[in-house]
Amino acid sequence: MANEQTAGYGKRPLWQWILLYVVIAAVVYGAFYYFVLAKNGTYTAPAGGASAGATVQTSGTIPAY
Repeated sequence: MANEQTAGYGKRPLWQWILLYVVIAAVVYGAFYYFVLAKNGTYTAPAGGASAGATVQTSGTIPAY
């Protein structure tokens, strides 16, 4: 008698194959995002993000208060 949870994919249950495909898809999407979008500069952070309050003063003068 065959195991009822085993589908036609061999000895692993179907939920393990689905989980494997989801993990592979997440890795492929992450690599695509990192190498294509982030490296080419097409992704821009939202204007109201966490870095909006952190400004860097580039001039050598001290502001007068």
